[in-house]
Amino acid sequence: MTGSLTWWQLRRAWLAGGYGLGLNIMINFLAPLRASELGASLFWIGIIVGVPAVGPAVFGFAIGALSDRLGARRTFQLATAGTVATTGAMALAGHWQVLLVLQVLHGPLRAAGWVSSQSYITALDDDPANRIRNTSRFAFVTASSRTAMPLVVAAVADWLGLRFAFVAVAAYSALYFLLALSLADRGPAAPAEAPEGEAAARTAGSGTAADPARGGSGRGRRDAMDLLRTPGIQVVFLLSFARVWASSVLVAFYSLLLVDRGLSKTVAGLVVSANAGTAMVMTLLVTGLARAMSKQTLTALGLAAGAVGFALVPATAGSALAFVPAVLVGIGEGFSLPLLIAIVGEVAPARLQGMAIGMRIGVNQGAQFTASTLMGVVAGALGLAAGFPVAGAVTAAVLAAAMARHALSRPGRSG
Repeated sequence: MTGSLTWWQLRRAWLAGGYGLGLNIMINFLAPLRASELGASLFWIGIIVGVPAVGPAVFGFAIGALSDRLGARRTFQLATAGTVATTGAMALAGHWQVLLVLQVLHGPLRAAGWVSSQSYITALDDDPANRIRNTSRFAFVTASSRTAMPLVVAAVADWLGLRFAFVAVAAYSALYFLLALSLADRGPAAPAEAPEGEAAARTAGSGTAADPARGGSGRGRRDAMDLLRTPGIQVVFLLSFARVWASSVLVAFYSLLLVDRGLSKTVAGLVVSANAGTAMVMTLLVTGLARAMSKQTLTALGLAAGAVGFALVPATAGSALAFVPAVLVGIGEGFSLPLLIAIVGEVAPARLQGMAIGMRIGVNQGAQFTASTLMGVVAGALGLAAGFPVAGAVTAAVLAAAMARHALSRPGRSG
């Protein structure tokens, strides 16, 4: 399928990877700082960071089904337009309660854009080697945006203030809205009368509507339950939870800890960028390393490095060694993003890949909310530094569960 795209069309598809996590890391970096500036307590900072995850965590399967129905390209366009509005409004928020409300609105919109961009990239080619090539390039752009954008918004925040930093985030969303408009339409709509179970019913990579025959909330719930019973999907969800748990803790609370210990916002942004820069390098190694072991095992090994990094935080924060935990977490992030997208493309039925990605995003948002609220409670009770070893222990426990489930899967299964 990739062969039908021009050189520029394919690279624009790869560039779509910079939207979801690039936008997320900027908001997660700025929101706790702005909420603190507006007088919110550590408990409410945790809620403000975590609340965008609630809607997608509950309705992730519905967001994915919407992407399947409307088409990934069209959903991406609508979502990016929505986040231009929410992030622009955050620049005007003068009370932390307003920021909380805007975060509630922002979460589902960003999640829809992230789901649809992943659905689009997985639909570009059915060949496994080409798919992992595409997801690797997509993830490289994701990691690049996560490397650069914390530095940009941190510098803007230091020079012009946090309000103008949110303006920069809105401008970033606007650029991706324009990119979404330029993506290639992946072909005609599926026939309206196609059989309910026909694989051709799915056109998640196109800009056109999917087969209405598979619509209906009852069918959607049955599809979601079928996916949940798939061992490969269960492993993906556990690994994805561990990945986003670690990332959420690092970006929101490690930055806050570093600023609390006297470092500037720019230096804190540099540490977060080092995390993303490590992930960017790791995405380039994925294709070769995936030949030596299963994608699931490689993902778990990378994420385990992040658990070790969290255990080191109390001893390293506030010194030059503050970069070490960020780099260790970045190893897992770099391995896991392209591998998890590729695994979903292999274990989920073609017509349900958008739903599977949406459900994975729902798990991710649950991980973000859980991480933010738990860290807010622990930090409020014991201090910021005390939460990180707890976060490392949770990461390790989830990874152990994922590997146990993977080991119980039948030999030869991709999941």
